[in-house]
Amino acid sequence: MKSTQNEKISQIKFSTLVVGIDVAKETHYARAIDFRGMELSKLLRFSNTLEGFEKLEQWMQEICRQHQKTDIIVGFEPTGHYWFTLGDHLKSRGHRLAIVNPFHVKRTKELDDNSPSKSDSKDPKTIAMLVKDGRYREVYIPEGLYQEMREVVAERDRLVQRLITINNNVSRWIDIHFPEYPTVFKDWRGQAGFLTLRHFPTPEKITSAGAGEESGISYFAPEEPDQREEPADQNAIDNRVVWQTDPGILWPVKNRNRLQCREDAGRH
Repeated sequence: MKSTQNEKISQIKFSTLVVGIDVAKETHYARAIDFRGMELSKLLRFSNTLEGFEKLEQWMQEICRQHQKTDIIVGFEPTGHYWFTLGDHLKSRGHRLAIVNPFHVKRTKELDDNSPSKSDSKDPKTIAMLVKDGRYREVYIPEGLYQEMREVVAERDRLVQRLITINNNVSRWIDIHFPEYPTVFKDWRGQAGFLTLRHFPTPEKITSAGAGEESGISYFAPEEPDQREEPADQNAIDNRVVWQTDPGILWPVKNRNRLQCREDAGRH
């Protein structure tokens, strides 16, 4: 549900305890204020463990008892994945969750002491003040199957990005060290193209191996022998410059469905 800033502010009442948490990998810091921005307790330092979460819960409940608060809203920055476990715990206890923009935290942290410096005691209060002023976004944490689907989709996106990076790196390497390669293969990820790169990653490897059975590659003959382009002889290959390797040297791989690569070991 999308709420305007006025609607968010109206949800912060006298009975509301606003808690700001500075999330980190191992240790979190929390501060609590009321609807006017008055601090209600000292800084709390707790660990990113179940014991630490229970310590946070007891601390919040004690403040609610002392200051007649009936509901709690907890705000924090979306610091990577470190807040996931804490968010699940707070949601299971029935607390409202709010995410604040890290850019807003950076811009407003100097209001109290005219310094943009970051500290463990300063950031939680800045986060709590932003929540009090309605400058936050409500958190939706799916459950059960929907949570698993979200994690799977996120993991797939990460894997796709990694594959794109690998593909770009290999393509760059081919452009630098093997510029003749695209004249034979359209895509290095194909079976024939991948096996060729595995056994002959540079033109120099091909020229040193030569063609035919001596090269360590065996081929299936094409169905139409008259279309078969004969490779250059070994002497001609050895005399060529590496960067000007004739694609004709790789004549067998043009018929990809009939290519089979294997290493020399164990052939004889």
